[in-house]
Amino acid sequence: MPATNKRALAVMQISKYRKIGDFILKSRAISQDMANNATTFPSPVPTLLVFNADIGKLESLQSNAMSRVPGAVANRNVAYNIVLADLQSLMAYVQNKADAANNFEVSSAIILSAGFAVKGAPSRNKPILEAKFDSKNNSIKLMAKAAGNRASYNWQYSTNAGVAWIDMPPTLQAKTTLTGVAISAQLAFRVRSITKDGPSAWSDGVTL
Repeated sequence: MPATNKRALAVMQISKYRKIGDFILKSRAISQDMANNATTFPSPVPTLLVFNADIGKLESLQSNAMSRVPGAVANRNVAYNIVLADLQSLMAYVQNKADAANNFEVSSAIILSAGFAVKGAPSRNKPILEAKFDSKNNSIKLMAKAAGNRASYNWQYSTNAGVAWIDMPPTLQAKTTLTGVAISAQLAFRVRSITKDGPSAWSDGVTL
């Protein structure tokens, strides 16, 4: 088969989202990306309404699990598997759309627009964004992968697992510090770089 006729293969790198909080954020990001590209993905299975409801249930049960409510861990694990099954179904739907494209580049763009990764794409050793709690200063340190010498950075945090994002002051360095925010299971962060070519896409959300 000629290289130009190859189709990209959609994957979700679950190993990158071992923390439940990060898994929830990635699931929400995929839902939002598909909603933003509704023309490309008009009838996902499950529907995004069902998918978002399943994510919300997982989020609630995760909070119960962290509060050590009896039986919450087992219930959380069941909810996790439901969301994982939703993601696998959505990925199959996206793959079907990508398979209908006329070349590798177009099929890759379809997959990426849904928030999934493309198999075989170059991996990055350094995470795009890291968040660490500084107990000494009661603050949160955010460190992003540098985008070049003449880049600036926009930062956002969420107190409800990525449902809504709050702007932080921009910086000229690939790091910043957040203070005065209560630590919780729903606290999340993301970043984007600004270069001469314009703003990048927002990174996946990360938790502490």
